[in-house]
Amino acid sequence: MENIAIVEEVKGFIENSLICYELDNRESLFLSGKIDEGFLWYLLLELEERYKIVFEDDSIHVENFDSVEAIAEMVNKYT
Repeated sequence: MENIAIVEEVKGFIENSLICYELDNRESLFLSGKIDEGFLWYLLLELEERYKIVFEDDSIHVENFDSVEAIAEMVNKYT
């Protein structure tokens, strides 16, 4: 799947889940307070189910899921 499509899907999922305004693809989701570790686990499960992937335990770090672009890169890496 093309990275742009993944970025848009991830962005839409987060915006709809959090009922928030439009996200900047590069903003830090954790530093901005938009997501926390609890939401990260929810997001990981949703991404794994949606894209039929399994993230390796050693790849699950806040840095790898801190922005829409970073999340899309991780999904792209596993698809």
